[in-house]
Amino acid sequence: MQSILHLPRICSDDPLLPLTKEQYEMRRITDPQKSGAKMTSDSVNIESPIEYFYYKAAKDFKDFFHAYNLTRDCQSRVQWVLKRNDQINTLSTGVVIKIGIAGRFTEDNLSLISKRRGNEQMFENYQIWQASPLLCFQNDLPWESALKNLNKDNACHRILIKSGNFCDESDNPNESITIVSQNKEEIKEAIVCCLEEPLNRIIQDWLDLIKAAGSNRHASGIIDEILAIRKQMPVNKRKDKLSPSLVSSVNTKSRIPENVKDYLFQKLDVHSFGLWRNSIFKVFVSKKTDEENLKFELMRINEPFFSKYLLDVEKKKIVETPTMKQGDPLLSKLPTKDRECDVEGTLGGFITKTDNNEIYALTCNHIFPVRNQKAYADDSYGFQEVGTCVFTTRENSCDFAAIEVMESFVDKCDLAFRKTMRKRTNARVYDEHLENIGVVYKIGAITNLTKGYILSSEYYDKLKDENNRDYIFLVQGIGNCFSKDGDSGSLVFSRSRKNYVDVFGMVSGSNPEVHDEDSEDENVGHNPEFGGSKSPETEETELSPIKQDDKPTTHMSASKVMDDDPEGISFCYRITTALELFKRSQGEHFAVKFKDDLPSSSSESEDSN
Repeated sequence: MQSILHLPRICSDDPLLPLTKEQYEMRRITDPQKSGAKMTSDSVNIESPIEYFYYKAAKDFKDFFHAYNLTRDCQSRVQWVLKRNDQINTLSTGVVIKIGIAGRFTEDNLSLISKRRGNEQMFENYQIWQASPLLCFQNDLPWESALKNLNKDNACHRILIKSGNFCDESDNPNESITIVSQNKEEIKEAIVCCLEEPLNRIIQDWLDLIKAAGSNRHASGIIDEILAIRKQMPVNKRKDKLSPSLVSSVNTKSRIPENVKDYLFQKLDVHSFGLWRNSIFKVFVSKKTDEENLKFELMRINEPFFSKYLLDVEKKKIVETPTMKQGDPLLSKLPTKDRECDVEGTLGGFITKTDNNEIYALTCNHIFPVRNQKAYADDSYGFQEVGTCVFTTRENSCDFAAIEVMESFVDKCDLAFRKTMRKRTNARVYDEHLENIGVVYKIGAITNLTKGYILSSEYYDKLKDENNRDYIFLVQGIGNCFSKDGDSGSLVFSRSRKNYVDVFGMVSGSNPEVHDEDSEDENVGHNPEFGGSKSPETEETELSPIKQDDKPTTHMSASKVMDDDPEGISFCYRITTALELFKRSQGEHFAVKFKDDLPSSSSESEDSN
């Protein structure tokens, strides 16, 4: 029997009834703009009924609209997993937020909701979002009168804005009423929490239906996507720490116990291991490994850890391939008439030195493996030299290079960081654990803007470097692959609830090959770029990407050996580690940062390009 997907009705398209003569007169009296009276910040409406304002979610409540679009985009994949044939689009493209205000209010009060004044008439061709909060500004009203105003309507969410800029939790005698101070951020957060409740109900319904339908590879991926979306929804309670320097104290302590790592690093038959989906501990081993004995030893070493994480041992190996592709905008060599450039990557972003105007472009070591290499970009005038590589490293699992931009080229650089929708924004380095990060993004030279979620927040690859004890992380693309060849160097970031993005990684490789462990040759599948070696007879069969029409021999599709599509996985490393190494190489007083001085209005404005 097919699972039936019951999607709740979340929008209202009830027509607005015309105002009666008495209602129109009441609105005319209570609105100085309609009565001809001059509206000042000190003038307040006389006693009035509830007045409603309509706001476009895309313009006035961007954090909510971001979560709304992620949910809307996920809906078709949920329908596909549940084998639902109809294409009912429950979440419409255009959505309007209806907000009621009870009692008297001023224009200054309205400006605390949004910088745009809400429309008093419903927009055409839009649908009203189900959650419609009711607000009351206390202003000069007695406390009891303000609470009474909120009881005029049976609203799903009621928000009381106290006079003054401080709010004590003890002031709230009624848990059904949210009380905030006259602070724009607090008011916006309270409204967004209200708006996101229907989204939470929708995705919870999806999770219940998918789990009831039974687990499979595709269902697991959709569940991960839904959980990543959910992480975007709670109001961000983190402290705003826009540090002037990128290099701060690192708070990325490993969650994998040291005795577990020590044991696995000593085992020659262990290829790699790491945390998967924050609930599974995967170990990839050679074909002759005794799985049961390995599991027994690991449980004996640290039983409390494996009571929290499910232990999964697979006789497979994941081989990282570098991301380089023709036509990328950042090149380490110029193409010639006889030979096109084959060493290309993505300019991930710019950082600036804090005590002068020196600019550095960030990319990957496998694009610029040695210092003093010239860097070139392709602009409207052809290939131009943009700078010189001043630092490059593969230490501590990094694949990082910094290009000092020539002074003559600085004016041609847009130093601002770009976020979702290609808008300019401030940026900071996020140096905490990754398990609470929801949907992540990158902007690459080949695939442009893509999104994904963190598949493994802590992954160790012994095939790449058995002596390296620093971890990387893996990102699974949502809807498509997260990165392709030529996207290496792209910075990985997430959106916060503030006017900045959190930058925490860089793409170094993508679309790994997953092999059956049919050979004990530890060199099979190694890439010279990553410190390994390969024999001529295995060059084509072991390292060539699998095409649609290839006849794989020693390859096996990741769908057969693991729950994740290898064409959607990207290898990434922590940018904090790379910047710390950069700082160390340049001297004690060296400090750099992303552009972080854009005003709030600029960081939210449309991309001028």
